[in-house]
Amino acid sequence: MIPFDFEYYRPDTIEEAAYAFEQLQAEGKNPVYYGGGSELISMARVGSRTFGAVIDLKRIPECGKMEYRGQNLFLGSALTLSAITEADYFPLLTKAAGRIADHTMQCKITLGGNLAASIIYRETALPFLLTEAVAVCAGPEGRRECAFEELFSGRLRLGKGEFLVGLFVDQVYFNLPYFHMKKTKNEKIDYPLLTA
Repeated sequence: MIPFDFEYYRPDTIEEAAYAFEQLQAEGKNPVYYGGGSELISMARVGSRTFGAVIDLKRIPECGKMEYRGQNLFLGSALTLSAITEADYFPLLTKAAGRIADHTMQCKITLGGNLAASIIYRETALPFLLTEAVAVCAGPEGRRECAFEELFSGRLRLGKGEFLVGLFVDQVYFNLPYFHMKKTKNEKIDYPLLTA
């Protein structure tokens, strides 16, 4: 149980989400974007995170898409890790995402949630950094695209009120050889000591 009250919003479009953030921020409600919510809920329960409003991105169609657009695969930020691993379009990402937590949590953790996490383990970032991915972001200032490597430096560097809509990856990378290794202290789904 979360020990404080907050407002919940579930916009249907990117524009509605950005507008809600701007309005709620102006009202002093300290809004946060929500995808799968596993980290947000856990942190709120133990009192290490508070917010006055939550903006759920899962109903926004583009955030939930996984589709080819020409040569590029688009992966929406609200896709769960289990959806990504089951589709298996991008083998290196499938391997990285499939080693995060257990299957139950993979059904809740979203791509955007993993990349924007407060904890330091953002294991889905490496495949996007290695494949010259392009990020699509949106917020009160509008929509923009940029190289993922410009947006990610240890964590996502989003502007105030911005959220990750999704990522484009050129399919040319999907058939290249790769190696993925994750070293943990206890078991294969534990937090990594090293991921290469």
